[in-house]
Amino acid sequence: MFLTTNRVSTFDPAFQSRIHISIDYPELSPDSRRKIWENFLSRHNDAQAAARLTQPKNPTSSIKSASETNDNQNDEAAKAKHEALTQPHAITKREIRQLSLLKINGRQIKNMLKTAQLLANRKTEPLAHKHIKTVLGATQHLHNANMVTDDVRSSIFN
Repeated sequence: MFLTTNRVSTFDPAFQSRIHISIDYPELSPDSRRKIWENFLSRHNDAQAAARLTQPKNPTSSIKSASETNDNQNDEAAKAKHEALTQPHAITKREIRQLSLLKINGRQIKNMLKTAQLLANRKTEPLAHKHIKTVLGATQHLHNANMVTDDVRSSIFN
């Protein structure tokens, strides 16, 4: 069984005695984080390019139109939306360098990008730095709340 945690200090000694191997991963360097951002963004662009090659979903199958003219308009609208939804990201190298200064791990980067992609998709926009900043603001609020909770716990139990 594998267990991952960032709360080793809260383990009960009886539980710790049952752990056979413990591996500590140091904090990522800014260069490592930059490479992770670049890798995930490259995968995003690859997925977008593959999606662009597919046919857009035709909304006329779920919406009954009054005439053939409406069907053609719906087809054009579907093509335009498909084109908009399959654009590569619009994040610059400078913005990636800025993001790499955030002290977050690879899983956090991945989750942040997934959420930012959903936000961009919902707005029918290419993934951009503004989407990541929005997600960062929301997740940072949660992180700060957790830090306060950890501080309170350590002041009570230590």
